[in-house]
Amino acid sequence: MPLVTKCVTFGSREPRDMPLYRAYLIENGHVWTAFDLCCSDDDDAKKQIEGLLDERDIELWQRDRRVAVLRAQRRTLT
Repeated sequence: MPLVTKCVTFGSREPRDMPLYRAYLIENGHVWTAFDLCCSDDDDAKKQIEGLLDERDIELWQRDRRVAVLRAQRRTLT
């Protein structure tokens, strides 16, 4: 069961239940920072983190399930 939270999306003023994801920015094999994302599904979460990719890798998680890994060098989803 995914963890859900109340989120307000663009174009809406009413909060709605959405799955909660966490993106970890990885530097030299260690977590540099992390932040939470409210996304409608895995594909939405992947699209949101693609724009954050710079010189650090990003791991996307939903609770204990790894959803995707973006590698800074190749800039591709795995």
